[in-house]
Amino acid sequence: MKTSMETNAFVGYSDTLSVRAGERIRFHLASDTHEQVDVKFVRVRCADADATGPGIKYRELVSPVDGAHRVEPRIAPCGSFMSVPSDPRLAPAGAFSFGCYIWPTRLLNTPQTVMARWCEDSATGYALQVTRGGVVLRVGAGAGAIELTTGVPLEQRRWYWVQGGLDPATGEMVVHQCRLADGVLPEDRHEARALRPGTWRIDSQGPLTIAAHALSVSSAYCTAHYDGKVEAPRMAAGLLNAEALRRGDDAARSGVADAALIASWDFTHGIDTLDVLDRSPIFCMACCINCLVAA
Repeated sequence: MKTSMETNAFVGYSDTLSVRAGERIRFHLASDTHEQVDVKFVRVRCADADATGPGIKYRELVSPVDGAHRVEPRIAPCGSFMSVPSDPRLAPAGAFSFGCYIWPTRLLNTPQTVMARWCEDSATGYALQVTRGGVVLRVGAGAGAIELTTGVPLEQRRWYWVQGGLDPATGEMVVHQCRLADGVLPEDRHEARALRPGTWRIDSQGPLTIAAHALSVSSAYCTAHYDGKVEAPRMAAGLLNAEALRRGDDAARSGVADAALIASWDFTHGIDTLDVLDRSPIFCMACCINCLVAA
C-alpha cells in the first residue's frame, strides 16, 4: 500500500523503543492544529516520505488502540532555571537588595532575567535583567513596569556582580553592575539611582526564579531565559551597597545566622541533586528545572 499523509500536524512517540509479545507499550500523541485523531496500528514496510521516493508503505493490523482519540497541544518548555516556591517573605514590605554573580555568554538587545519574582502576564513583582546595554532593574507599578538601567554595556564572558535595590516606602531604586577584576582588566563599577514613588506591586504571588521569570502565577512555564553562568544569588534587608551584599552571606556559610539576610542560595551544596540550599534563617529551598548545569 502506498499513500501520502500529513506528517507535521502531530507529534507522537512511544514510551519504549521495543517490546516482546505480551509486554506493554504506551503511545503519546499531541497536536497544535487538531483536536481528534484517527489511530490505526500498522506494520510499516517503507517509511520514506520523500515525494520522489517509493513513499510510505504499510499494512494495517487490528489492535485495541484503533479508533478516534482526543489530542491537544503539549508544550516542551525550553531553558534551565531555578525556582523557589511562592513565599510572602520574598516580597518584603521594607527596603531590600538582591543580586548575584553572572558570566553572560549571549547578550541580546531584549532583556534576559537573572533574578526575579516577576509575573509576565500581570506585570507585577521585581526583576533584575541584563541586555547588551547594561543591567535593568524592573518593578511592577499601577500603570505597568517601572525600569531603571545602568546604561553601561556589558561584555560577554566576563564575571560581573549585578545588584538591585528597592524601597517601596520612598520609591528609591538602585541598580549596580561591577565587572570583576581579572588578570587583564581592572574592576569597573557603575550604578544608577532614581526616585520613582508610587503604588508599587512588589508581590507577584508567584515563584522567585533565577535565570528566567514566570509567565503567570498559575503556569509552570518561564520566559526571558538568561544565557550564561550565575552564582550565589541572595537577598537582604535594606538598601545595601554592593560590597555589603556581596559579603552578606559570609556568616551564613560558616553556620551563623544573619538577621539581615533574607535568602542566600548555595549551588555548591548538594551539587549532585536538583535541590538548592538556602543558607538564610528562613530556609527557602529551591529546585533546578530542566537540569540547570552545575560544575
